[in-house]
Amino acid sequence: MHPNPESLEDMARKKKEAEKSTEVLQLEARIRELELQNLALNTLIDVAERNGIEIRKKSGAKQ
Repeated sequence: MHPNPESLEDMARKKKEAEKSTEVLQLEARIRELELQNLALNTLIDVAERNGIEIRKKSGAKQ
């Protein structure tokens, strides 16, 4: 007995949705990781600048 073509299409669509769901979850995890990395780097820069080390580029024209 062969599955009807509609059920094969449904199975393929569901598999693709599941793969997409997995990809979305992986991307969301990567976003969280990068947000934490960004927070850590900004905190490091803030601490360094409080201790007299200028890191961030200052705006305005050089004289």
